[in-house]
Amino acid sequence: MCLDPHKDHRRMNAASDEPVIEAAGALLTLACGLSETDRVVISVDDNTDSDIIDPFCRAVSDITSHCDLQNANVFCSAQNASTEEPFKHRANPTLLVDLGSRYLLHSAWLRASLRTGMRYACFPEVCAAFLRAHVRNIEHYAAVQERSRRLAERMQTAHRISLVSPLGDTLECSLDGARIDDAGRRATPPGSVTYLSGQVSFYPPPSAVTGTVLIQGIASPLGPLQQSLHVRIKNGMVVDVQGGEGASQLSLWLRERETPWIRHLSHLSLGVFPGVEMTRSTVLSERAEGAVVVGVGAQPPGLGLFPAIRTGDTPHWDLVTMGYEVRLDDEVLF
Repeated sequence: MCLDPHKDHRRMNAASDEPVIEAAGALLTLACGLSETDRVVISVDDNTDSDIIDPFCRAVSDITSHCDLQNANVFCSAQNASTEEPFKHRANPTLLVDLGSRYLLHSAWLRASLRTGMRYACFPEVCAAFLRAHVRNIEHYAAVQERSRRLAERMQTAHRISLVSPLGDTLECSLDGARIDDAGRRATPPGSVTYLSGQVSFYPPPSAVTGTVLIQGIASPLGPLQQSLHVRIKNGMVVDVQGGEGASQLSLWLRERETPWIRHLSHLSLGVFPGVEMTRSTVLSERAEGAVVVGVGAQPPGLGLFPAIRTGDTPHWDLVTMGYEVRLDDEVLF
């Protein structure tokens, strides 16, 4: 799909998929806390599933008092263009719903807008099929949020987490004093940020993170892996990658983009979204129930072990895998 960045992409037609509209409404209600007085901007790009644009507009129309959709302006952001430009022509939104591939996520414009109280919801790679099958409606998505909330609360009381791969690779670290983040928490306070639920992240002190992780799923710079990777982490930094052609490609990718932060851990995460399976999508795969995620590099606003860094300086990349035994203290989570 190619979108004109200067065109308003609102569409209203009878062919809209009602289940997708209902699922979009659940996200807007439970994740964004959308109210009828909100001024909403929806950001899309060339990677956005075109089948979700109209349903999100319709869902905004159903919730807000602006049934003519004047309240839901849709703009396209491009990777190599000014991400701020589309928003200079409209009043400052109270809520930005980002359906693009995170070009806005690390931008200076977003950080400045959050400081002035705009709320931000980041849903990259979400597609109509995922909304129909897994978000569904308010009751179903609320259950996913509750599952994530309970895990976050349990982790806040734990002292230590152990991640053990099927081959015995182990990563252990202390959770004492570590920040625990429920990605799908509701973005109602001014300046708050939310993401798709089903993922809980934790941020131990970098010096406490040393070990090896076996990756048998996705390395986001490369996509789905054909061979396993063994990634060695020391004091919160990726120091070595082994595992055939994929390891060589990832090492080359890192060397070509070398910055002081590109090997620093950004987050460690667990996926708890029932029914979600590993796909080609990193964002959706890292929420699959039982997924273990090692996030490295750039920091989104309000998250991470280190100060926020723009994508232009340092990319963010993820390693996603399944099949781990995860222990909190002496309790086996999965």
